Amino acid sequence: MMALLGALPCVIQGIGLFFIPESPRWLAKVGADKELENSLLRLRGKDVDISLEASEIQVMTKMLESDSKSSFSDLFQRKYRRTLVVQC
Repeated sequence: MMALLGALPCVIQGIGLFFIPESPRWLAKVGADKELENSLLRLRGKDVDISLEASEIQVMTKMLESDSKSSFSDLFQRKYRRTLVVQC
């Protein structure tokens, strides 16, 4: 009985995942502009002007993509060694 009661929140959350819209920022990252606007309309409501917010999200996504040119090997630079040793 306890296992069933413990599993109940997981089942409810699993069902709820089908009703959550995609993240507008993720949609901008993958280049789905029309879906981005539809998602914002669903989240904000039909009567809200989302054009400014949509353009801000697209600009920020493009900025972050051009900024993040780092790789996994960058973590092992000399300046990060102490942090990595302390973490382990």
